[in-house]
Amino acid sequence: MKHTKFAIVSLLSLLSLAASAIAGERHFANVYETTTAAKGEFEFENWVTWKTRRGEGDNSNLWKFRHEIEYGITDRLQLGVYLANWTLTRDATHRNTTRYESAAAELIYRMSHPTTDALGSALYLEIEGGHDLFALEGKLLLQKNIGRFVFAWNGVIEAEWSGRGMMERTGTLEQTFGVSYQITPKVSVGGELVHEVSFEDWSKSGPNVLFAGPNVSWRFKRGYITAATLFQCTRATGEPDIQTRVIFGIHF
Repeated sequence: MKHTKFAIVSLLSLLSLAASAIAGERHFANVYETTTAAKGEFEFENWVTWKTRRGEGDNSNLWKFRHEIEYGITDRLQLGVYLANWTLTRDATHRNTTRYESAAAELIYRMSHPTTDALGSALYLEIEGGHDLFALEGKLLLQKNIGRFVFAWNGVIEAEWSGRGMMERTGTLEQTFGVSYQITPKVSVGGELVHEVSFEDWSKSGPNVLFAGPNVSWRFKRGYITAATLFQCTRATGEPDIQTRVIFGIHF
């Protein structure tokens, strides 16, 4: 009986350590996970997203940059502050344009854990503001870890006001799904799906757009690098044909 109790306590301790170790690491570049930073832990993240369109004289490239500081308020509540979101655009004439877009803040509250509970779940809220821009975004995050596999799904709703006088209103509904498999303790590979549809003035819906592609994540002692390349599976005009995102994070 004593050996059984010791084994149970040891197993729970190992699960707790594992949960703490993976709290701030990303297996996906476009899908949020339900784990949050430990209380008092800081993390610095850099995002680089490249989007490109090809064909019919619309050969353009867009690079989006985000710089975020995350902090564990509690073991379940995480605060993130995006210090600067900015873009670099290169049009068909090879002219480059740099633009500061916005700053943002997010809260993630974890309700259950993907390993120790039947299903991991969390709520996400982001507020973004900039020149002629204000946006609110909410997400339901679900995740399940099974052995070396990580499954994650996000349901997203976003409302954006932009333009002169904030008169342009756009709503977006989005779903993201990802699967990741841990090849070694440091390396994971998998795939991601992104489906989105926008609504002008929350009335007229735009085209359904679907992206899919592979991802890879490499973890090291105090951080990680995660990358994913998605290809448009639909024929929606005005949307990127290919987009690649790389996220580099380091813990403090």
